[in-house]
Amino acid sequence: DEPIWGTKSDTVPTNIICIMNESYSDLRVVGDFNTDEPFMEFYDSLETNCIKGNLYMPVFGSMTSNSEFEFLTGNSIAFTPSGSVPYQIYMRNPSYGLASILKEQGYRTVAMHPNEKTNWNRDEAYRNMLFDEFYGIEYFQDSPTIRGYVSDLGNYQKIINLTEEKEEGQPLFIFDVTMQNHGGYETDYEAAVHLTDYQNMPMTEQYLTLIRESDQALQYLIEYYENVDEPTMIILFGDHQPSVEDTFYEALYGCSLEEAAGEDYLRRYITPFLVWTNYGTESMLEENLSAMFLSCTILERANLEITDFISFLRFLYRQCPVVHILGYYTSDMVWESWSHWEEKKEYPLFHWFDMLQYHNMFERNRITSLFQVSDG
Repeated sequence: DEPIWGTKSDTVPTNIICIMNESYSDLRVVGDFNTDEPFMEFYDSLETNCIKGNLYMPVFGSMTSNSEFEFLTGNSIAFTPSGSVPYQIYMRNPSYGLASILKEQGYRTVAMHPNEKTNWNRDEAYRNMLFDEFYGIEYFQDSPTIRGYVSDLGNYQKIINLTEEKEEGQPLFIFDVTMQNHGGYETDYEAAVHLTDYQNMPMTEQYLTLIRESDQALQYLIEYYENVDEPTMIILFGDHQPSVEDTFYEALYGCSLEEAAGEDYLRRYITPFLVWTNYGTESMLEENLSAMFLSCTILERANLEITDFISFLRFLYRQCPVVHILGYYTSDMVWESWSHWEEKKEYPLFHWFDMLQYHNMFERNRITSLFQVSDG
């Protein structure tokens, strides 16, 4: 069928760099507000060779690993047992997804995170997802820090080191989970971005200042790879919005959080995403999709082979681009809750997805060819 995120370019990127940025979000999706300094100026300016838009994450404020799970596997938290953390209990060996698909096609697969490898059981989860290597906090000992966390700039310098040190032409996939913007916005860190509409919200102002640091680090990263000869794709997205003052969110909503519901409340689960290439690709600047669909976007944009499961996800995306624990959007962006979902016209599609996900995660006699390129 016709490509969704495809491009006239037939380039296959040598480097695919995915960055899940801790608590990275654009709170303007919740409601308008003004600041005395811009905080996402570079991200806002990107319009060439990129896909941008809203990514709907399965969590708010914490539970980072569930965001990783959706992105890396294509599975949905909406169809896992309620309250579960798949990284800790459901990552069978192997757990097929983006890493295994790229590994099949010759990519060296590397995970990076400037904290303890055992957090969220990442060391085992990444091993089961067939990452070749996992660099933890030890790899970042000489990196610059902000509030005691390795800065985004420090993360990106390590990414650059990996692409510089590898053999020229060797396909490389990096999945980097950052730490700079982690919650706890009450540290001794002076805010340089201030709200002009609201007072006494120091957590929000510290957070926005950190996002400005992220924006400057992103500019550093993009400008570096603009001058790299190897075709490179950079993917950036946030794992969830931050836990700043509830009063800030309530001010944006114009009501208490208890009164915000449905589609309005869903805005707390949106983060920005970017798929950028250092070679010519058509731009799409207002996309909306769930984290579970982002791997489809990357593989199609990169002109790589896909599995039967990814092909089904592309079909599901055409019908329901956002699938979330709170509900889903139809193809014309009409919001539906899960209430009485068996009676809705999308039910057969979700029923098939539910069976596929269950089969992938739990079935003893799994048909592995559904999730592998070589036998797909």
